[in-house]
Amino acid sequence: MNGTFGFFGTQNIGYESNMELILNNVRNWIDINFQKLGYFDTITSGEINYDEVDLSKLSLINDEVYGSGVVYQSKFKNWVTESGLTYPAGISNPIICSGIYIDNVFYNKATTGDYSYHIDYDNGRVIFDDEPEITGIVQANFSRKKVEIFRPSRYSKEIYEQKYDNPQGEGEEISNSYKISMPLVNVTNLDGFMMKPYGLGGEKKIEAKIRIDVFSTDKIYGERILDILGSQKDAKIASIDFNNFDSKFDEYGDLNPLYSGISHYGESNPWRNIYILDAKTLKTEGEIKRGSVTYFIESNVFLWFLCIFR
Repeated sequence: MNGTFGFFGTQNIGYESNMELILNNVRNWIDINFQKLGYFDTITSGEINYDEVDLSKLSLINDEVYGSGVVYQSKFKNWVTESGLTYPAGISNPIICSGIYIDNVFYNKATTGDYSYHIDYDNGRVIFDDEPEITGIVQANFSRKKVEIFRPSRYSKEIYEQKYDNPQGEGEEISNSYKISMPLVNVTNLDGFMMKPYGLGGEKKIEAKIRIDVFSTDKIYGERILDILGSQKDAKIASIDFNNFDSKFDEYGDLNPLYSGISHYGESNPWRNIYILDAKTLKTEGEIKRGSVTYFIESNVFLWFLCIFR
């Protein structure tokens, strides 16, 4: 009957498909769990490294989208945005950036007038509404995640062409927000997926293979990440339907005020469980690629529920 009256499992072209939802839930699961393990660094205003470089400094750059005079870029991308997580003993909660310092004067995100701005958390920078008159230094307190998770459609080509950056605080190097930072985890679907009947009432399940590539300029650190991901056989991911929730970021990359946190959504608005039935690891000896993990997953999806009630 659905072959006559409409497609299974979607309402419009703007909705994420079932496979997209599965991939994005796996990406978020990896992202959140590395953060919960303490895989982040915290930078405070005026903090310097062994080369006497200010790690909290945001430097004025010419941006490909916003042009000159309004974008101040950190050395580090991938700033932490999730709160309310539990961490191992001895690990302090990360800092979620709430403002910037201009010549040691703090301006919060609600600042208006000459210094009104937006925080682009993923790219580790601030974007002013208009070119400000700043003659001194711009700094920020923030935590940045050590493991980056990116969508393959935008980044795979750059990874394999090795157009990446590794901003660890050396010298005066500034991280270009359009380059890759290491280590990086890339999640993709292998060989499509299979939908099979599962129970009564139109319920179906998805069976698929997901490949997770790990890239790192640091061999030991990269292999540690690979080993963690390769040890997740029998894990269960309580996923959510991103189609039903407000976007995490606005057009600037700043936090959407309507967003209440991925952990909250996962607890109170579950979508479907994703089961990792098996995990196979393949290590490589490339310059930056440390290996890959293939997950054999299964997810049950009530398509009649999605089509009729959503």
